[in-house]
Amino acid sequence: MDKKKSKLVGIVDDDVGTNNDNKFKDIRIERTDEFGRIMTPKEAFRMISHKFHGKGPGKMKQEKRMKQYQEELKLKQMKNSDTPSLSVERMRGAQAQLKTPYLVLSGHVKPGQTSDPRSGFATVEKDLPGGLTPMLGDKKVEHFLGIKRKPETGFSGAPKKPKI
Repeated sequence: MDKKKSKLVGIVDDDVGTNNDNKFKDIRIERTDEFGRIMTPKEAFRMISHKFHGKGPGKMKQEKRMKQYQEELKLKQMKNSDTPSLSVERMRGAQAQLKTPYLVLSGHVKPGQTSDPRSGFATVEKDLPGGLTPMLGDKKVEHFLGIKRKPETGFSGAPKKPKI
């Protein structure tokens, strides 16, 4: 929306005399809303129209104006140092500190973790040894938990017969 102050020019000033340069006086009509902001001509017309007809704006419009005012307050109260460009610099600094090509913006992923099951967020996956062959059973458990199991002592050494 255009937030220029409304201007009305062209009122004749009789006290000036014969000097034609100062014949017209500039008059500015500034209307303020309930929050103290200067209204645009469109907003001012709507307010006058609502008063004249005796019907106020709808609930949704009132909520929209309140929300807009709250956003403006947040922007005014935001520190000058908290501009978007400095936020980007802080993100780059965090990225350099973690030494990763990505930055986790949401979720509960810790450094070194490859995914967050709750948010469904996946980071860069590490290449697993063995190519395309999937790891199965104990080998998979040992690899992902980072532990080494001792082979069972009661194992007879004879291979199991496959079921037919």
